[in-house]
Amino acid sequence: MEKNGFSNSFPVRQGVRQGGILSTHLYKLYINDLLTELEENGMGQYIGTNFTGCPTCADDIILLSSTEEEMQSMLDTSKRYSDNHRYKIHPTKSVTINKYSNSKTTKSEVQFKLDDKNMPSANQGTHLGIIRAIKDQNKTNIQDRISLARRTAYSLMNVGVHGTNGLKP
Repeated sequence: MEKNGFSNSFPVRQGVRQGGILSTHLYKLYINDLLTELEENGMGQYIGTNFTGCPTCADDIILLSSTEEEMQSMLDTSKRYSDNHRYKIHPTKSVTINKYSNSKTTKSEVQFKLDDKNMPSANQGTHLGIIRAIKDQNKTNIQDRISLARRTAYSLMNVGVHGTNGLKP
């Protein structure tokens, strides 16, 4: 590490550079065949005729399915694709959230597997900064946004922005 706090540069020989301007676009090109395969095999949810089974932004992917069997098939397809393209799906960054449309439905906890290992199950998880949860998802997200707005307002007061008075002259 240099005196100014920067490390020495190193060449990227594999993957895409984290934080690079083109990195998210390059990764989407890289992962597009998986997304296409899921859609062409009819795996995942649809809204009307529009496929919504795997919303993706850069390397953040969420798999949406109406059935447990289909979800396991989507996970198996994703795992096979990652093996063929030599990257790993990190189980510590991946969780399953089992949400049923009928809130009175009580099913035993379904255990999904990734590479014959049980995936962790959670009551909530975050995808692209939005909390996805079994229940009270909207309430949680609204409280989170109010908290963010409050912190932002307080930080702007230091530079002269005040509620009813606007900017200092």
